[in-house]
Amino acid sequence: MSRRSITLSFWMGCLLAYGGVSAAQDRPGETLLPKTTAGFIALTNVDQLKEHWNQTQLGQLTNDPVMEPFTTDLRRQFEERWSGVHERLGLTLEDLGKVAGGEIDVAMIRPAPGEAAIMILVDVRDHLPQAEELLKSATNNLVQQGAKKAEQVVADTNVLLFELPKKTDDDPEAPPRRTVYFLKDTLLCAADNLRLTRGILARLSADRHDSLADAPGFQAVMERCRQDAGSAVPQIRWFIHPLSYADAVRAATPPERRRKGKSILELLQNQGFEALQGVGGFVDFSPNGYELLHRTAVYAPPPHEKSMKMLVFPNNGDFAPQQWVPREIATYSTFYVDILNAFDNFGPFSPPSKARTKRTKKRRWRSRKRSWRSIRRTWTPASFRRPSGRSSANCGSCFRPRLPSRPKRPTAPGCSATRASRSCCEKRTARCGCTRKSRASGKKC
Repeated sequence: MSRRSITLSFWMGCLLAYGGVSAAQDRPGETLLPKTTAGFIALTNVDQLKEHWNQTQLGQLTNDPVMEPFTTDLRRQFEERWSGVHERLGLTLEDLGKVAGGEIDVAMIRPAPGEAAIMILVDVRDHLPQAEELLKSATNNLVQQGAKKAEQVVADTNVLLFELPKKTDDDPEAPPRRTVYFLKDTLLCAADNLRLTRGILARLSADRHDSLADAPGFQAVMERCRQDAGSAVPQIRWFIHPLSYADAVRAATPPERRRKGKSILELLQNQGFEALQGVGGFVDFSPNGYELLHRTAVYAPPPHEKSMKMLVFPNNGDFAPQQWVPREIATYSTFYVDILNAFDNFGPFSPPSKARTKRTKKRRWRSRKRSWRSIRRTWTPASFRRPSGRSSANCGSCFRPRLPSRPKRPTAPGCSATRASRSCCEKRTARCGCTRKSRASGKKC
């Protein structure tokens, strides 16, 4: 699964191109999903969402026949990004468009550190025959791919379990890949984790207070957005737990496509960013004359430590554009941040650059070489030291017997430097160790 992000308009525009969803789900998806949900997006009423999307300039642009090649290419790119979900669950966007009759929920779940699971919940009211036909078609496709089919009864519901064959590049010690389906009343569920599927069925029969709706981060974010939205029902609801979502995405990414070395996730965890417990909000297209209105809240309760202290955004009520802002602009943003505080706490978050690290290593290596040379000259055993007045029988560098000396070369007139015979080491082939200039002639030896 790719971790590249794209704009919200692109995602929603491509999704709306498939259409086919209306009404609202009686039971919100956040009350069925587990607390370990790391990423969540819900489309409340897609018919209304599609109507408002067509009122925006971008929606009118994509509906123009002249832009059909562009729209087709956008849909192809979206399908490529959906390919990871299709590979794990066996469902395409067209399949969801044919059977959906209510709310659609897509969730990325982090059951444990280093693990990831995907789950899709669809309200199929008024489309039960299409949903049953979809399950039959998905079963045939998975069986043709070599999957082993099994059936279990969980909470009086028939659950279809498929164990997919491993690929050639899969880790042999990794658990087998699974796909799970069930259809209960008007709820269709597709997931890749049987234990999480059992939890969904348990919450359908009773409120266990262990759902995403009971998570403190989710409650704080949604409540803050409702204070501003009032009684308006959002067209889109979304929520992520930043660090959990990053870990889940990394776990879902094949090992050969992961970044080598220390990950950004580890860096953020070590710098106190675990205080970020939730980011989410509401999104509406064409509300009250606007193209797009999004309400976003961040939940990060204190205490804050290390580089997390950089994120200080003072509240202020003046958001009018400055006088220097021209009228001919596409977007404009205003926010308040404590710059001095950010600079004061940026130090721990800034790792040393590669160039600086390389220069430091070179300086340390040169210093060590000089230190070892000094120690070697100072602590050379007396039996290996060169006696005064005659040449030593051993090399002063490696202490092995010297090679026969070559004939001495004449030095510059007036040079008082002593000559050094050839070292026994192959790399040390200097015949004369004199590098000082002669006082009389100024020439080198």
